Amino acid sequence: AFSPEDNITPDKAHQLGKEWIERNIQGHQVYMVTHIDKNHIHNHFVINSVNMDNGLKLQISPSKLLEMKKDSNYLAIEKISLKSI
Repeated sequence: AFSPEDNITPDKAHQLGKEWIERNIQGHQVYMVTHIDKNHIHNHFVINSVNMDNGLKLQISPSKLLEMKKDSNYLAIEKISLKSI
């Protein structure tokens, strides 16, 4: 989610979400929705945890989850020029 003070459009938020998915969720189906119904723009992800090609389940350890969060912050700061999160 982005702060109402962040200078971000729904299209930019959606683009950021797509890039995050490409970097962090390989080989799994993802349904992404960008919400503009609140005073803060935000993305929701629904991830099919089972890979349709090989049947392997997506495993996200606590350390991997932390890496994914850091990557999300990196993209927001570096790609969209938001202030530090």
